[in-house]
Amino acid sequence: TVDEFARHAITKLVHIHFAATKESANRIIKMGEDPSNVFVVGAPGLDIILNEDLIEPVELSEKYNLDLSKPILLVIQHPVTTEVENAPYQIRETLEAIMELKYQTLVIYPNADAGGRKMIEVIKKYEKYPFIKTFKSIPHKEYLSLMKIASVMIGNSSSGIIEAPSFRLPVVNIGTRQGGRERAENVIDVGYDKDQIESAIKKALYDRDFREKLKNSKNPYGDGKTGVRVAEILSKIKIDKKLLQKKITY
Repeated sequence: TVDEFARHAITKLVHIHFAATKESANRIIKMGEDPSNVFVVGAPGLDIILNEDLIEPVELSEKYNLDLSKPILLVIQHPVTTEVENAPYQIRETLEAIMELKYQTLVIYPNADAGGRKMIEVIKKYEKYPFIKTFKSIPHKEYLSLMKIASVMIGNSSSGIIEAPSFRLPVVNIGTRQGGRERAENVIDVGYDKDQIESAIKKALYDRDFREKLKNSKNPYGDGKTGVRVAEILSKIKIDKKLLQKKITY
């Protein structure tokens, strides 16, 4: 996606790098950055999961009219900036898979990237079905709390890759948007295909081997202590000529 170009450009401008994972750190070093200025600290988005009390399931179920004894699907799918013309088809395939299963489903509108409006137009056509609830947005704390009680997350949000493993939440990751990102064992990758998506949801819910692996899965993006690590590293770094005058190391 376009984000990839921006990430590479910013990396070359930065003097101190805080990588979410070891693999990310190695990529930064391969770009010619000084290894002594690259630190593996985890993803900062996980800190709130560890440090903030999330909303109780009963309170959530009342607000969102959910039956906690039945499967809950959480859908958030964004347009891909290099596949804008296919955005309506892509979200339609996802929603058609939901239609086959008829589980209670929360659908959050996509972001404001190109193609988002066309996706919303498609989503609105499914709002008439009683098992589908749609939302323009959800407050972050409520969103994380919903991830904690959801049975499966579906779409292409980075939160499915980064935050979901901390909840051991199964994720059906659709398409190319999260290509190249490290995955935990909670992620099932599929294409933009109704049948693939439906099969993956069923696997996430009912496959014994997958459910067993999920119990022991670990989040490659850290343990929710990123802020503490960053603060400690910054407190010890000496800002001098050597740091500021960057040199390519490869």
